[in-house]
Amino acid sequence: MNFLLSSFLFIFSTFSLITNSTLVPSPLPLPPLLSLRCSPSPSTHHHHNINPIETLLDNLTSVAVDSRFTTFNTTFRQGRYSGLMQCRPGLRPQACILCASAAGNTILNLCPNSNAVSVWYDGCYVQISMMMMNSSHDPDHDHEAFMDASNHSCSNRAKNQDLARSGPALEALLLKLKADVNLATHHGFSQGEIAYDNINHSDSKIYGAVECARSLSPQECDFCVGKAIEKLQFYCGGKNGGTAVYGPCLARFDSNEFYYGGIHSAGAGGGNFTVWEGENGGIKRGLVMGYLGGGVACFLVFVLLAFLLRRTVVNIAKVGSLA
Repeated sequence: MNFLLSSFLFIFSTFSLITNSTLVPSPLPLPPLLSLRCSPSPSTHHHHNINPIETLLDNLTSVAVDSRFTTFNTTFRQGRYSGLMQCRPGLRPQACILCASAAGNTILNLCPNSNAVSVWYDGCYVQISMMMMNSSHDPDHDHEAFMDASNHSCSNRAKNQDLARSGPALEALLLKLKADVNLATHHGFSQGEIAYDNINHSDSKIYGAVECARSLSPQECDFCVGKAIEKLQFYCGGKNGGTAVYGPCLARFDSNEFYYGGIHSAGAGGGNFTVWEGENGGIKRGLVMGYLGGGVACFLVFVLLAFLLRRTVVNIAKVGSLA
């Protein structure tokens, strides 16, 4: 009986370890910073204990997680502050919170007194602007400044040696993503992948994504996504991956899956462009492994109990025959 109890406890503890290790997702790492632009600081600095930009960011962050997109305006003394924050469609709440917090901390630490800030992280975008209420400043100037901000970064991996095949595939992928980004169901975001026959006559894939701030009109989104794609192809077309920012728009591609925090379904392309579920897919795989582990553990318990029951019956029969 003691042997039976100890065996059962051992198997139960093993089952618990299996399910805990597979069902509990690991903490998300910080998302990578893709672009940061700080304009010159405003001419008038307020020497006070209240930071209006921090207040603005707190308000944006508290709402963005639920809506995935929010704008907020506030005034402090002679300054009018406007902000925009969005998380990528399909990004899980935990990843959205982490991304929004990282963007806010970056602005507060690196651009605390700037009158125009835009920051792209892998998963979210934040835009802050300030103007003096008694100035003749044209609000459209800030809009143009955000549209003009641009930068790029390319993969530092070995140069792509298969441009004759990968080049047309990349162009087709980016054209498809650009065409889909303004669909109402995509909310200014489109991602996908494309397969092509590489130089070794085996399948290779390119993964891509484009995104624009949801405050833009469809025409503005189409224009700045097109500019981001032009920069991406010009600077990084011969590489294995890259990122290009043009104002409030972003274009990316890579030969490896790169979507931080996972993509559930929003913004998925059509046709041969498939959705990679990233972190969500990892959780689903964890659930499957947990259920499989639980099934195996239950089966082992059943086999062990059957064996012990048979052994007990045989022993009783032997004792009876001896008696």
